[in-house]
Amino acid sequence: MTSRASYGVDGWPYVLGLAGSGALTSLGAVLAARAGRGRWAGALAVAAAGALVPAGLGVDYVRSGKLLLRDRLLDAVTWRGDEVVLDVGSGAGLLGLGAARRVPRGRVHCVDLWVGTDLSGNGVDRLRRNARLEGVADRVDARTVDARELDLPDRSVDVVLSSLCLHNIDDAGRRRAAGEMARVLAPGGTVAVSDLAGTDDLAAWFTADGLRVLRHERVPRTFPPQRWVLAERPR
Repeated sequence: MTSRASYGVDGWPYVLGLAGSGALTSLGAVLAARAGRGRWAGALAVAAAGALVPAGLGVDYVRSGKLLLRDRLLDAVTWRGDEVVLDVGSGAGLLGLGAARRVPRGRVHCVDLWVGTDLSGNGVDRLRRNARLEGVADRVDARTVDARELDLPDRSVDVVLSSLCLHNIDDAGRRRAAGEMARVLAPGGTVAVSDLAGTDDLAAWFTADGLRVLRHERVPRTFPPQRWVLAERPR
């Protein structure tokens, strides 16, 4: 059997905790009902639903929502096939490796700090393995870099991508990261960022740094709900 790339579970401690809580409270509701304690059974059933519903939404996001998010961000870019791409907070490479398939003559830089609680199995080795499995390893470079101090020259990147990264950074750090994304973006280049929070600030920062914001809206089928910002640097 051929191995397939695996892109992990986002925020896995949160999803696992909800699923576990839901299972335990469901069991408690059943036991309470059998013991004739209807009031307790009802309360526990409500609590179980409160945990299992968001857990189910999280699983749906992992199985299909994140793939739709990836395609939404990538489809917003007009590709030539030779772009230099930067994926900030790459994780297992879902976004960056998806971009690599669209730039057969280009280069994709995948950078992250590889924090384990952000994504199950998070690590540079996993991304590199996924790149090999996806057949794009020849044009992907993965390395440990802080989003607040990108190691690329000014205006050297055609497309900057990021998903579920910046909310992990404090406000001052997010401003620096947004400035770094704008700094490396070439004239005519595109930046597409999706996140849980702070996208209003991000759109304002991009504008202050000379970019033109094209879209800023909610992303369907994401949990927790995300919004995305699409901007470009005028030529």
